[in-house]
Amino acid sequence: MDQPDPWIQAPDASTTHCDHHVFAGVNCGNVCAADEICDLSANCIPKPVKALDAVVTARQGTDTEVFAANPTNGDVWGFLTMTGAHSLEVEWGNIQARSPIMERPVGLTGFSMTNRGAWNAPGDTTLAWDSTTDWAYTQIPINHHVGGPTFTECHVPGNEGPIVVPAAMIDPLAVITGLEFQGMRHAQFASAQTSAGCVEFRFIR
Repeated sequence: MDQPDPWIQAPDASTTHCDHHVFAGVNCGNVCAADEICDLSANCIPKPVKALDAVVTARQGTDTEVFAANPTNGDVWGFLTMTGAHSLEVEWGNIQARSPIMERPVGLTGFSMTNRGAWNAPGDTTLAWDSTTDWAYTQIPINHHVGGPTFTECHVPGNEGPIVVPAAMIDPLAVITGLEFQGMRHAQFASAQTSAGCVEFRFIR
């Protein structure tokens, strides 16, 4: 994308490891053009645009695997066959960003989630896992029947668990058919500053 998602604002609440983002909806009165979107201040602004020329390259020594964006929708995906540590490079237009050489996470073990509330009010939620290197990461969305970018996201050094996500960050997500917690992931993060802004790399399992 050529800009951040205009519907995601600063966290409504935060703890040491977690941020809770609330989307309250927007209304521009149906006056925005087809290539515009209504932002959180009820202004019509250009929609974020995917880079149709994006290329992602995995590098391991002199070996490379290259994945080009779909020329219609800009999505980049594919199956990486190389194993072991490697870097990722992303290019679009005249922009280039590369991650450091990183080992792919092996996955968390001993994970558990515990809460004792009702289906629509789970309450304080404890996330625990075996101590590990790198990071433990999760993004807990609001029930899909509601939609919109309301979610709680947690980034935790792998050796600092367990953590408690407070009810105030969990209960607002557990609506319609309840909480849709998708699990905790073992992750590494890196970032690179470019003239187009910050590019974040996530190695997640």
